[in-house]
Amino acid sequence: MNIDVTTVLDRGASYLGNHPDDLARRTVLAQVLVDGRAVKSIDAGVLAFRIWTAAEAKLHGPEKVCGLADEKARQ
Repeated sequence: MNIDVTTVLDRGASYLGNHPDDLARRTVLAQVLVDGRAVKSIDAGVLAFRIWTAAEAKLHGPEKVCGLADEKARQ
């Protein structure tokens, strides 16, 4: 069974709050993106969740969002 990257991005974007539970969930979901090779680091995964919340992000798709997150995380 495969999990769609869009599903992980949607769920991760819902946990962008400051509550400690949100931090834990966000980190685990970012690790899922790393394990699935969608992004190269947990920081990039969390950044992808933040980018995914923008309305324009869904027009470009999850591959572009993850690529942009990787690029920004390296800077």
